[in-house]
Amino acid sequence: MTVYEGVFEEVLAHRAELAGKRVRVEVIGEPVKASEVGKTPEERVSAYLAWVGAPRPVRDQMDDSRESIYSGTIDDPR
Repeated sequence: MTVYEGVFEEVLAHRAELAGKRVRVEVIGEPVKASEVGKTPEERVSAYLAWVGAPRPVRDQMDDSRESIYSGTIDDPR
C-alpha cells in the first residue's frame, strides 16, 4: 500500500501512478488556504510558527484584581 498525503491538488499530481488502481480517499483536515497550495509541509510549518510567534495586540485590558473578581459575590470580604 502506498500513501500519498497532502492537499488534493498535490495528490492529483500522482494520477499517472494511480491510474487503474483501486484507491481510498480520506479527508483528514480542514481546507487549506489557496495561498498554501503547492507549499511543502516544511514551508507550511515555518509559516505557522512565524504566525504563532508574531506579537498580537491586546484588545481589552482586564481588571483581574482580587477586588474585581470577588465584588458582588457572597464571598465579598468588604
